[in-house]
Amino acid sequence: MDALTAGGLTATGERTVAAEWAVLSRSGGALGMRFSLLAGVAAILLGAAGLAVTVLGASRADLVALRRQGVPARVTRRVEPVATLALVAVALVTGAAAAAVAWYAIGRYVGQ
Repeated sequence: MDALTAGGLTATGERTVAAEWAVLSRSGGALGMRFSLLAGVAAILLGAAGLAVTVLGASRADLVALRRQGVPARVTRRVEPVATLALVAVALVTGAAAAAVAWYAIGRYVGQ
C-alpha cells in the first residue's frame, strides 16, 4: 500500500485473496455446489442399496420357484450368478449413460 501511495495512486480500500475467497465460499453458488455433492452421494448410496436388495431378495425367490417347478439344482446354481452379474451390468451401463446425458445437458454450467 505504501508503495502504491508513494507512486501517486490513491487507495480507497484493501482486498485480499483470502478475504474474497471467504466471501465467495459463503455465497449461494458455493453452497449450492455443496448441496449437489451431498445429493449425488445420497443418490449413489440409495442406488447401491436398491441394487443390493434386488439382488439378494428377488433372485432367491425366483430360483426357489424354479426349483419347485422341477428345474434341476445345478441349473439354478448356474443361473443365479449370471442373473446377478447381468443386473449389475445393466445398472452400471444405464447409470453411466444417465450420468453422461446429465453432464452433456448441464456440464458447461457446472465448471463456472
